Amino acid sequence: MHPALLLTVYLSLFKNSVSQGLTFSSLQSYTPSHSMNYLAHMLCSNDTPASMLGNLLADFVKGNVEGRFPREVAEGIRNHRRVDFFTDSHEVFAASRRLVSDSRRRYAGIIIDVAYDHFLATNWDRYNSLTLDEFVGRVYENLGRHRVAVPHPVPLVIEKMVHEDWLRSYRSVESIDRTFRRISRRLRHENPLDSAIEELEQNYDSLQNHFHSFFPQIMAEFCADSSQKDGLSRFVQATAWQHL
Repeated sequence: MHPALLLTVYLSLFKNSVSQGLTFSSLQSYTPSHSMNYLAHMLCSNDTPASMLGNLLADFVKGNVEGRFPREVAEGIRNHRRVDFFTDSHEVFAASRRLVSDSRRRYAGIIIDVAYDHFLATNWDRYNSLTLDEFVGRVYENLGRHRVAVPHPVPLVIEKMVHEDWLRSYRSVESIDRTFRRISRRLRHENPLDSAIEELEQNYDSLQNHFHSFFPQIMAEFCADSSQKDGLSRFVQATAWQHL
């Protein structure tokens, strides 16, 4: 996650706050309070240009997408929103947010999204049979093959993502530090994100344990083969808090 991604951060700070009272009937127009976890969203996409584009586009598109994009792109947008809704309302994600210090609590969603993608990248083999390099190569190839008209600044985001290799950079704590510093510089108001790497460093083990309790549930709900979802869902629900 590098400079162009910060455009998404800027936009996300002006999105509507998420009400914990939302129901899944609200997902047609659901807008998350943050969204920084591109690697996770790509993993929850189908391996097609349209699906991955839709899951990326969701950060830049508001409201009902029916009829505005090709069917598979629109379904990718809806899938991204379902993942964000699930994440924003999940008790493990809430526990991670509570670990963020009071001075940065306003930005806890962004901080934890970045941290979770870091843990996904560093523990990739636990969640996918492809190597991270192989998977990221397929993501970049798919995003480069789409033929759909997309709003600004999505073309720039895709170009920067591929050129600067955002998705592989999640493995490095140094890259995460640079990401937080760039986010801080791009925001218009004074903020404490330039030193937000402290939140990751001070809570590394706890956040990683949270991630490993949470992410199998994302896999079960949104990434697993449909024939395996029910059994995997029951398993992760039974073990969700074993690391907390």
